[in-house]
Amino acid sequence: MKKVIYSLSVLFISICMYEPVQAKNPCASLTCMSGLVGNGTPAGGCSAPIADYFSIVVYAPWGYLPGHTAELRRQYLMSCPGAAVNMQWVALIQAQWGTVL
Repeated sequence: MKKVIYSLSVLFISICMYEPVQAKNPCASLTCMSGLVGNGTPAGGCSAPIADYFSIVVYAPWGYLPGHTAELRRQYLMSCPGAAVNMQWVALIQAQWGTVL
């Protein structure tokens, strides 16, 4: 009986400590990065979507891979359903920020 109570206690504590992980939003990143490219100042509330974009970095054992980083960032932005009609913004974002650490 003690084992059952202990197991249930551990389960209950685990459930109470659960914190959901927020998924990255490529559409928010596209919108915020467009503002950054367009007028140089992102709108309020854009720090997390911009950080999501810049968190995509590819390293190899010998160092940073800018081309791979730019490609993964482009794929991330293109995963937004509206990116196909905003290809000019994706291209501008990638040209200016695609390889920046």
